[in-house]
Amino acid sequence: MVANDLLEKLILLRRQLHMHAELSGNEKETVSVVNKFVRLCNPDRIIPEIGKTGIAYIYKGSKKGPVLLVRSDMDAIPIPETSNLQWSSLNQGVSHKCGHDGHMAILAGLAALLSENKPVAGTVVLLFQPSEENGKGAFDVINDHRFSAIEPDFVIGLHNVPGYDKGSILLKEGTFSMASKGLRLIFRGIGAHACNPSGGVDPTPALIEFVEKTALGKMGVTVCHLQSGEPSFGLCPGSAQVFLTIREERSTAIQNICDDLTAAAARVCEKYGLTLKSDFHDEFPETRNDKEVISFCRKAAGLSGLKTVKRDQPFTWSEDFGYFTQYYKGALLGLGAGKNTPPLHHPGYDFPDEIIPDGVNFLYHTVQVITGEGK
Repeated sequence: MVANDLLEKLILLRRQLHMHAELSGNEKETVSVVNKFVRLCNPDRIIPEIGKTGIAYIYKGSKKGPVLLVRSDMDAIPIPETSNLQWSSLNQGVSHKCGHDGHMAILAGLAALLSENKPVAGTVVLLFQPSEENGKGAFDVINDHRFSAIEPDFVIGLHNVPGYDKGSILLKEGTFSMASKGLRLIFRGIGAHACNPSGGVDPTPALIEFVEKTALGKMGVTVCHLQSGEPSFGLCPGSAQVFLTIREERSTAIQNICDDLTAAAARVCEKYGLTLKSDFHDEFPETRNDKEVISFCRKAAGLSGLKTVKRDQPFTWSEDFGYFTQYYKGALLGLGAGKNTPPLHHPGYDFPDEIIPDGVNFLYHTVQVITGEGK
């Protein structure tokens, strides 16, 4: 399906996107690079700035049929590039260590195929979505007034997963990836001069007690960051904070854990004469895959000649694609990135170009199956 000349263009595109890695909500150069490629693939309509910095391309069939949204994420993460690639990130401290550059290249490849073979029936929407890493992008897209012009019947997403054979398709009905929420707890005391620590109320002992007795080792809770005071040799801390991430298979279970943690922190604060402030960050719902859509994807994998892997347990990482599956029939699929490929978010990770054609072919056959041509 993917000719050699197209594959060369997609690899070049992927590496160009890698060089221009941008954080969530700042994907302006990324969109520019994508648009230069995809607008030449003859979309029927372009919706710019959807979800603030996203862009969508619409391909319409000649007959009525289902609306299928195919989504790629776009943002990078704040990890310095450590490998000496010719296409290393030009943005200091920011890199595509989650493979979103590869996801965009795959979706651009689908655009190239659709430019030559539009669906006979239905509509295909290619969404390049911003801000996946902070959990805001899908939410912003869905709540953008221009999304009403799309209103999909089905949504599909593809994410590379190291540790599996290259080009394999990972399938799971029900929860594919877990819900998560970030909880920040701030312990507030009174600062003091380092020569007179008894003149203040130091929150450090309370922070240590809370982390050791409550947070560490608690199932589904990860301690991600600790801070007490400021970098100084002349001041005693007046406040301290801890960042916790809570993960569960269902979003509804997370709030109960957050309530328990906050209550435990409040008791510790009362014991040490402190006040407590709490807030939430980076909220991701669980991604729940629809049984019918998974059956479509299983057939598409067969038509693409790709091996399928059935997952029995959800991935413990989170994805904002779950906002789509809250409202629409959809599925997030895994694309094997190689058993010896470094894990996602590892400094040495780089998206493997050789799985680009597998991703493009799979998505193209998924379009055919859902719009009726491949049934």
